[in-house]
Parts: sequence; C-alpha cells; structure tokens
Amino acid sequence: MKVISFSNMSIPNLLNPSLTTITQPAEAIGQECAKILIKKLTKPRQPDLPNEVISLPSQLTIRESTLVR
Repeated sequence: MKVISFSNMSIPNLLNPSLTTITQPAEAIGQECAKILIKKLTKPRQPDLPNEVISLPSQLTIRESTLVR
C-alpha cells in the first residue's frame, strides 16, 4: 500500500516511513477565490458568473511512503 497526503508540513519527514505529499498553493487559491467573490459582490445585479476552471500548479514531493521496494 502506498500513502500520499495533501499539505507539506514539517511532520511528513518525521514519520517512518516519511510521507509523500502534494503541496497546493494555498495563497494563490485564496487570491483566486477573493477575485471571484469581489466580482460577484461589486456587481450583484449581474447574472451569475459563468463556470470556469482555474488551474493552479501543485507540487508532488516523493518520499519513502511511495517508493518502490
């Protein structure tokens, strides 16, 4: 069994085996959410905002929990 976690706190390195993690850009996610919210709040009488996909890069940090042995 292989284990992967989201977030990249300092704890994954302390575990045995060390935990593979996916780091997401939390600040950039918050900024994009704020932009959408501000758009909606500043133009409340406009129709709903169209659905859109916003892709932000994540980073995979491979550690012992997913190594092939």
